[in-house]
Amino acid sequence: MASRTNESLRRTSGTARRAAATKRQAPIVGRLLTLAVSVLLLGYGWVLVKVILFKLGTGDIGFLAEQLRQSLSDPGLILGRIRRGNLEPFGQIRSDWDGGSSIGRLNLFGNILIFIPFGMLLTLALRRSPLRLLGAAAISFAASLALECAQALLGIGTFDVDDLILNTAGGVLGAMAAGAALRLFGPGRKSVRP
Repeated sequence: MASRTNESLRRTSGTARRAAATKRQAPIVGRLLTLAVSVLLLGYGWVLVKVILFKLGTGDIGFLAEQLRQSLSDPGLILGRIRRGNLEPFGQIRSDWDGGSSIGRLNLFGNILIFIPFGMLLTLALRRSPLRLLGAAAISFAASLALECAQALLGIGTFDVDDLILNTAGGVLGAMAAGAALRLFGPGRKSVRP
């Protein structure tokens, strides 16, 4: 009887030691995950800048500085660039969809697809927030707005309100996909044993 009790105590204390070690490791793993997600989010932010602003080019700093100088010396230039863009919500989307051109549809789906990874990363960064979907939508919208305004400010693209809609939709789709993955595979899920 005494040997069973001692064996039981050893098993319990071994389990307790493993549980304590796991608790000590959890904050380290959480910090590493946060760091990795932050680095990936910054990296993907740079990808968005390269693709949307510089169209995968290098972005000539001298040219950009001159464009910025001109824009700041005459704010009417910025306003004119915005007015020449698309300010009608769903106008370009309808045109791209109804027009049937492959370039129009590529633009339509490309604006959604490019923000899906961004929304996924935002969801991972906001994984402890109960408002992570709303947060990912708001940050996706803000990032898209910043990129559209930068195009108008630097004169290297056209301001398009439909890009805001499509980019935000892509961020939300990515956030929803990452949220579903977290619920299915993330920590805290209940495992079912056969």
